[in-house]
Amino acid sequence: MKRRQFLGAGRVALVGAGIAALPLRHAAASEAAPRFRLLRRDGGRLRPLVDCGAQPACDAARLVVHLQPLQPAPGGATLARLRLSAMFDALGAPQSPFHMLHFSAADPAGTTRPYRFMAARESLRALQIEYSLHDDPADTCRSERCSLVAQPFAALEPGDYVLAGPARDRLAANATDGLLDDPARDFDYVAFRIAVAG
Repeated sequence: MKRRQFLGAGRVALVGAGIAALPLRHAAASEAAPRFRLLRRDGGRLRPLVDCGAQPACDAARLVVHLQPLQPAPGGATLARLRLSAMFDALGAPQSPFHMLHFSAADPAGTTRPYRFMAARESLRALQIEYSLHDDPADTCRSERCSLVAQPFAALEPGDYVLAGPARDRLAANATDGLLDDPARDFDYVAFRIAVAG
């Protein structure tokens, strides 16, 4: 994979539980098998988050998320729309969403640009994904939840991450380093870096 600029020059937001929460549009629950896969760079290779080794100890209370725009498949996006929200734990309340990314194949100019936001390490737990597929005549809005931590009670870890969307066959993509830059890639993806606030 070519090294990409994960640091986006753009706006910075400080978010935590209950801050910058936006209501989510109702979406139909996805089928049992998830179509999105979260990978993290581990030992120089992208691996599914659950297969990654332990990270060096991190005691930072806040981390910075550097978000890149959605990268559509070279032959055309497999997603018609994508809304990605960071989910923050809140004591005595449901998780609070922070809208991170918007993509619409019908309006590429409206796609979220690179930016960064700060997050409390102990409260950012998951991503809420709402999407529709490009070739779905019913234009069904689907949703998935994707954990940002490998273990249920683990804290968010710094690193380079890739959220890979469904392949053209509507199954989860077999995303690897080499495929991200392959002209034959048949899935969209979002890259982001989580780093210690400096």
